[in-house]
Amino acid sequence: MKGTSAERTAFSVLDVLGAAVLIAAVIAFTSVSPARAPKSLPQNGCVRNLLLIDGAKRQWALDHNKQSTDTPTGTDLQPYLGHGSAGKLPACPADSTQTWEASYAAGVGNVATKPTCCIVPSSHYIPRFPWLRNMIPDREDTPRLAMRWTSILVIILAVVLQRWLRKATA
Repeated sequence: MKGTSAERTAFSVLDVLGAAVLIAAVIAFTSVSPARAPKSLPQNGCVRNLLLIDGAKRQWALDHNKQSTDTPTGTDLQPYLGHGSAGKLPACPADSTQTWEASYAAGVGNVATKPTCCIVPSSHYIPRFPWLRNMIPDREDTPRLAMRWTSILVIILAVVLQRWLRKATA
């Protein structure tokens, strides 16, 4: 519809197209990948437990004047894990028995070493740089990243096309 902005009373096809592309981009960025979420939940819970255990070991060593070669037991760490001295010790979410002994007891190690998961040690471990953990994509994230970049390119192309068509019709 040609005319000045004062005479214009309806949305053009380009306005509707631009809004649809923006809504699609918002949905693409905010949706959770259903294939990724169930696999990563036990791993994330286990890594959180390992980080808690590592912090509890360090605090136990400071409070009791222990050396880096000393190894704490589950009962030594229990008060430092946020559950009090009578609380339940954490267990790996992937552990079918849900017990400290099966999940972490053998992997606690001394104060100087990082604790390890005894259930899935190949993927349940404290990364070297925990703050980088969510920034580095793994293989399961590749299709999701491709979808995000495609969405970004579609938005850019839609905006450029919309501006070009407005100039051409003006």
